Amino acid sequence: SFQEAFFSKHFGYVLILLLGSMSLGIAIAFPSPTLVDITKYFSFTQGQSSLFNAITSLSAVLGPFFTNLFVNTRGRRFTIKVIAILCCASWLLFLILNETQKWLAILFRCLLGIAAGGISAVTPVYIMELSPANCRSIYGSMHQLGITVGIFLTNLLGMSFSWYQLSQISFSISLGLFLGMFIIPESPVFNSKSSISAADEGSFSTSKDSIFGGRYRPSLIIGIMMMVFQQFSGINAVLSNLASIVVAKAGPTLAASSQCFSCLLCISVIERIGRRKTWMISLFGSSLSIFLLAIDIKYSIPFLRKVESDGSSSSTISIIAAFAFLFFFCFGLGPIPWFLPPEMFPDRLRALALSILSSLNWIFSFIVILIYPGMTSSLGMP
Repeated sequence: SFQEAFFSKHFGYVLILLLGSMSLGIAIAFPSPTLVDITKYFSFTQGQSSLFNAITSLSAVLGPFFTNLFVNTRGRRFTIKVIAILCCASWLLFLILNETQKWLAILFRCLLGIAAGGISAVTPVYIMELSPANCRSIYGSMHQLGITVGIFLTNLLGMSFSWYQLSQISFSISLGLFLGMFIIPESPVFNSKSSISAADEGSFSTSKDSIFGGRYRPSLIIGIMMMVFQQFSGINAVLSNLASIVVAKAGPTLAASSQCFSCLLCISVIERIGRRKTWMISLFGSSLSIFLLAIDIKYSIPFLRKVESDGSSSSTISIIAAFAFLFFFCFGLGPIPWFLPPEMFPDRLRALALSILSSLNWIFSFIVILIYPGMTSSLGMP
């Protein structure tokens, strides 16, 4: 019920964990409103600028394996504390740099990526294990909501604040996550006496009861394909280049706001219409809207374009299509791959399974972001 889902202590715990999800969203979207100014400040070349943008997705691959050092032996709460400290340290490093330390700026994005990868691997599992059984779909979708709120705030505040001020705000959110972890209890799965040892949980053997065995192999394949569909939809390429795709000043913020609305809608209806219908609606809507966005970028429609004061032009179709793409993505493609696969594995394999899937997710994300500039250039897009 609504009361049971949103007026319980478990909901309070989820809200604190969403600070980590917001930090993940900020890490993804940070280059969108700031990359131009950061490139000028550090005198980045085009290659260095692209590396600054994309390296977070590459280093995030290491995050799940970094957190696996703690999550099975010290618990979910301790692991999130370590991630929050790494986030704080990354933002502090960025805040003290001067314009000559460009490679340290790239190192900042690398460290932030490791933290983001850790968040993506631990937070969905932690939320699911703290959630009552009848609220798991609702609470599971909220991880994606936290990511979208972080993306929305980054684009919104980026309209008025400098990259330095935005970094200070991001540091404050990471610090809030660290302090909030002293309130949240440890995962009941970790505390359970029936939990097996960390060595058994992290086993890579090929027996039938291992994650690569015949019993769980179909679940692993389903999880991998969900991550493939999620990332090769182009979501992170769109998010990290949103300011260049939607040139209008308020366009990126308007487009990013659609994610928040969509996640709230998903939370409201997913238990009513089912996960399969939610997934199919999301796939169809995302495919159609990204197709319209590509057509508008490739074949500019003059009478639907507005010339800005700086000489650039913004398109009504681009804004609508980007809004629709982000909306439909967060209706199903965004949240479902994070909370459905963990339900397909037993307690002893859940953390390992999501670590593998999260690492693959970030590899796919890095590939998409890295090839985006060359792909658009070869297609003749501006």
